[in-house]
Amino acid sequence: KEATKAREAIRDGLTTIAPVFAKQKFMLGDEFSMIDVAIAPLMWRLEHYNIDLGKASAPILKYAERIFQRQSFIDSLTPSEKAMRK
Repeated sequence: KEATKAREAIRDGLTTIAPVFAKQKFMLGDEFSMIDVAIAPLMWRLEHYNIDLGKASAPILKYAERIFQRQSFIDSLTPSEKAMRK
């Protein structure tokens, strides 16, 4: 029950900020920053923890994919983190 509430809170929070990414490339604008570094692990784990953002959150999912394609992000993943997504 608490896990469901946590999933809903994460989903609702991310859905709320999704429109920001229709206008800008990263969290604070067009430049990659520490806030992007901080949110990346959460975004990576959404599928693993069964958190579905839905179609309305397409901009934030595209944002996440931009981060996931960065070589520095790829290099930072442990084998167990790589296994979270297929």
